[in-house]
Amino acid sequence: MPSSPTLSPDNLPGSYQDRLEEAHHLYGRGEMDQATAICQRIIARISRLPERRRPDNSALHNALMAASILLAEIHAKQGDWPAVDDLCTRGQAHHPVYAHRWAIEPFVLRIKYGQHQQGITGTQALAEANPDSFFFWRMLAQIALDVDDLDLVLAASDRAIRLAQPDEDPDDMASYHIVRFKLFRQRGECHAAAQEWIMACAWDDEMDELREAVVRMFLDAGLYDDALDYLDDESLTTALADYYRAWIAHQRGDQVRARHLWRKIIETDPKDDDLDNPVVRALAYCWLRQQDAALALLLEELASGGLLSMAEALALALAWAMHGDAAAAHGNVKLAAGRQPSSAQSSKLMLALDWIEFEQLVEDEAVKAELRPYFEARPAVT
Repeated sequence: MPSSPTLSPDNLPGSYQDRLEEAHHLYGRGEMDQATAICQRIIARISRLPERRRPDNSALHNALMAASILLAEIHAKQGDWPAVDDLCTRGQAHHPVYAHRWAIEPFVLRIKYGQHQQGITGTQALAEANPDSFFFWRMLAQIALDVDDLDLVLAASDRAIRLAQPDEDPDDMASYHIVRFKLFRQRGECHAAAQEWIMACAWDDEMDELREAVVRMFLDAGLYDDALDYLDDESLTTALADYYRAWIAHQRGDQVRARHLWRKIIETDPKDDDLDNPVVRALAYCWLRQQDAALALLLEELASGGLLSMAEALALALAWAMHGDAAAAHGNVKLAAGRQPSSAQSSKLMLALDWIEFEQLVEDEAVKAELRPYFEARPAVT
């Protein structure tokens, strides 16, 4: 669901918190029947209480919301759409303050689980039935983005902003501008996209976390001066900003500056600076043709446990490709492709921008030919 009350150990009766955590754990392990049973018991018990006992944003209200949200997700994952629709209808009654979010939830879930046409059709019907609702038109734009219908994203978002009121939820306003950012980025309109991101930050300063995405958008378009402008901010770590400055210097033929910055990254003790990202150090090693050092760093990180992120898998693929191990490089590129965020109808190809390291650093043409199909054919056009 786009938004829901915060659930924490401090605001829930202990048994409900424990049971919800157990349900989420079972869901994550694929044990749907057991997770469903827990959610249903929580919903049944709390629903029997008088409404005065579970007012909006109370501990009991939050527990009921959390159990209902998880149960709707389970039904959707199982393809039980009548159960999803029934639960979300009851959700509107149980949580009237969030009735608009429960109304849209069946269609959000349909998009998520592959029922694209039903999701779009249902959302359009809701928006048209609520012609003055910023929320529903914003959600139509968001769902259209999920299925790559850029014309509908533009039309719905244009209409939504005309309906926005001064007291709209800041999270909804930030989400609106992020949808517009992604729209213009996909259309290759980089400066318009950056302006939408700036407006999103005005509503929610946590959106500044997307600054690297803005930088990469400009790099992908070959707009290096614009990328440099967005690197001058403390929200990016020194090492990450230096990495991109080195990357730009290299593309512009200033090898001395590029090597100076990459050496600075690998020679800085992570404990003494903000260099807590092994991917940045590994890529710096790769650009300095020290791929074995990059491998050692990344494999040590992998040994510490946890799943590889897309960026880690891609960096490992590059290091293995430079090392000459085609099988390991292929396996990690394939893993990276599967880990990247993507829309419902994405081709699953990685950005052409990500191919540049492989193109310029991997010397074995056979290895490159094997990896090339996982990347977009060309950068975005401005």
